Amino acid sequence: MNAAAPGVLWEVAGRWCLLSDTHVGAALAVPRHAAQSDVDLHLDRDPRTGEPRLRATTLAGLLRHALAGRTGDPGRVGELFGAAEEDGAVPRASALEADDAFARLPEGTGVAVRTGTRVDPAAGTVRPGLLWQWEVLPAGTVFVVHLRLRVPAPADEARLLTLLALAAEGIGGAGVRLGGRTGRGHGAVRATHWAARRLDLGDEHDWFAHHGVSWSERWSAAEEALSDAPADLARALGRE
Repeated sequence: MNAAAPGVLWEVAGRWCLLSDTHVGAALAVPRHAAQSDVDLHLDRDPRTGEPRLRATTLAGLLRHALAGRTGDPGRVGELFGAAEEDGAVPRASALEADDAFARLPEGTGVAVRTGTRVDPAAGTVRPGLLWQWEVLPAGTVFVVHLRLRVPAPADEARLLTLLALAAEGIGGAGVRLGGRTGRGHGAVRATHWAARRLDLGDEHDWFAHHGVSWSERWSAAEEALSDAPADLARALGRE
């Protein structure tokens, strides 16, 4: 039996900008009252560097939500993001991979600490002891996102690219917000640039172009491509 063809890989990078303040929270490892800080709700941060981040799982969830909002079709969403085993159907792995994206704050600014309150609905006043503080990323913060779309067969390529482009168009659309307290206007985000590169992993040159470089080299090359990239992914894909 012949081995399966290596397939095609699309490397996609995007620059996302926060249009309003947001809080991308971390799981609480300890109760709030036991935390060694005056801040109750911390931003999610890389454990090695302390940089605020947008986890790969959160990033994929935003894109999945955007695609679901644009298509209204769980089957099409499952084609790109995978699906669990249901009603005897074979589970499908996600065709799209994502990396953690790290926050780049506007020059001259830092992470802000805000005070929140809980109001007694009957009295209309703040309940005693229910002031709390939370870390916030300011508007203008940028995330550079890195995605990889794996295309197993030529017949799948156009369909998967279309679904990815639809998901990307949803970033900045109604209902797609990043982080917490979105009902109060937080977490508005817009994708401002997209870049893409197509690699045929059956070709020796393309294979080494992907597997023969470090992660930092791969991310650096993608970010350089964003410098003059279009604002919509469909155009970026069309360039390739």
